[in-house]
Amino acid sequence: MVTGARTQQRLKDTVNSVEVITRSQLEKTSAATLSDILQTHSGIQLSFDQAGGVGVRLQGLDAKYVLILIDGERVSGRVRGVIDLQRFPLERIERVEIVKGPSSALYGSDAIGGVINIITRRSKKPIEAGGFLRYGNGGGHLLDLTGYFGMKQKAWDVQLSLGWHRYDAYQLPDRDPLASTSGSSNEILQVEGRASYRASPRFGISLRGNYLYQDRAGIDASTSGAVFDRKNRTETATLTLSTDSVLSGPTRIKSSLHFAFFRDQFLYDQQGSDAFDLYEETFDWLLQANLQMDRAFGTQHILTLGLEGLYENLRADRIKDSFAHRGRGAVYAQYEWIPLVDTPRLSVVPGVRFELDSQFGYAINPKLAVRFDPLPGLILRASYGRAFRAPSFKELFLTFENNSVGYVVEGNPALAPEFANGFQLGAEWQAVSWLWLSVQGFYNLIDNLIIEQVITDPAKPGTFRVQYANIASATTRGLEAVVRLTPHRLFSFEVGYNLTDTIDHPNNRPLALRALHRAHAQITLQDPWLHLQLTVRGIFEGERFAFLDTNGDQKDDTLRIDPYVLLHARLSRSFFDRRLEVFAAAQNILGSGNHQWLPIRPRTFFLGVRGQY
Repeated sequence: MVTGARTQQRLKDTVNSVEVITRSQLEKTSAATLSDILQTHSGIQLSFDQAGGVGVRLQGLDAKYVLILIDGERVSGRVRGVIDLQRFPLERIERVEIVKGPSSALYGSDAIGGVINIITRRSKKPIEAGGFLRYGNGGGHLLDLTGYFGMKQKAWDVQLSLGWHRYDAYQLPDRDPLASTSGSSNEILQVEGRASYRASPRFGISLRGNYLYQDRAGIDASTSGAVFDRKNRTETATLTLSTDSVLSGPTRIKSSLHFAFFRDQFLYDQQGSDAFDLYEETFDWLLQANLQMDRAFGTQHILTLGLEGLYENLRADRIKDSFAHRGRGAVYAQYEWIPLVDTPRLSVVPGVRFELDSQFGYAINPKLAVRFDPLPGLILRASYGRAFRAPSFKELFLTFENNSVGYVVEGNPALAPEFANGFQLGAEWQAVSWLWLSVQGFYNLIDNLIIEQVITDPAKPGTFRVQYANIASATTRGLEAVVRLTPHRLFSFEVGYNLTDTIDHPNNRPLALRALHRAHAQITLQDPWLHLQLTVRGIFEGERFAFLDTNGDQKDDTLRIDPYVLLHARLSRSFFDRRLEVFAAAQNILGSGNHQWLPIRPRTFFLGVRGQY
């Protein structure tokens, strides 16, 4: 299944632009988690948060506007609006598919910035097994250990994987006071299993389960001088039952029932006192059902119809009445017209989704994608999509009170959904077998943007309230360009540039912490006789701006944040027909980072081994 179309098709035939990171590309890096690999990918900016982890921005939009899927199913467990990308070890990933731009016509809420779909590995041999071990040191010790087993016997297909990751907390030199950590320690334990049975060429059934345990710990210092031990423990469990049926004629029906449970425990323990101690516990249950039919009419027409239902239940002490729930139902349709000729070739894909939310009423989200191949090797694409994001439970109901610094964050049940209209125009050109170029422009206009309002109380000097409100609109627009060269099997090179211009309309300024300019490059050198491979990856990110009330006068001051460069390198040697690989790697070679605006681990060196049978 290709994410951009939600149907099974060859990637080269897709009308929507879909970027794919393949298994082969994943293995050419020393990365252990999804956050490592996306850090240097074109058009992607990561955000770093002590408690929320590593999030992803697409087309200038925050992590809360990006929908994360595993095998097409929604991932739950956002902390501060972020799905932590460190939760996903690469050893269980077959490929990563990225669709940028509004995608609610197919996937519903949260897909304003785009969709990242993680496709997990399946067995390809009667018996297979493998493992990954990586040890590093950079501001502390790092250890990654992952193993998997797979079996494919007649109609059965079984996989089991187990991963354990342990990272020490670290301290960047610019941090004051020294009692506070720049980066949290992080321990992740993950177990995942899948069993699939193909009863006949026309019917298959699959059951997948996953359990994730994540424990973060760090030290925070408040402006009042108090020091806090911070601990955040999360647990996520999922279970998915899916079927795939081929009926008489060219009709395919897919169904799935997906359950997810998320538990979040947060502890703030003041050192030397219990005056401002805080403990919070949150439970989130999600149940989602999907039914989709794909019907082909001849060789040129494909009709997709789908139904979705979702129910979410949240319990937390911070919620008014300690309980909140909501349900959604949706119906969507998509039609694809594919001409018989290769060139010139015109493909058109219209689609629409009608969604009904128990809290926010209905939303209609249309889309239209067009692809034109005027010449062999040249692809032109244009698309329009409307997307929305329903306010999160945190924004609606949760109340957070931090007496140590004198503020309260209040949910607002009167919030309305955010809506976006997005346009994309792009071209891909395979000029010759060893040269590929891509350029894409985008424009997104977001209405009802949810922001945080600061409300002061004259009767209580020094205290304030923060409340969410729909009072803003914003625009993101830009350009992404990539050139990929493979002139010889010994050498490959990729370079890309991103221009991302954002506008916060009420304040007439850029959105905070978005870089106008970003560039990336990757060089890979291979020696097939010695079985050596050297990969060097790097990114440049230009200046960013933050807007802070540094004088206490409720007037934001503009703070300029310097550009930075990240540089990573990896040298590997393979043995036994690539079944065993040892590698040495270095990340953040230049030692970029600062505590407040770029809390990333300092220069880190790794040794590792990857094996497969």
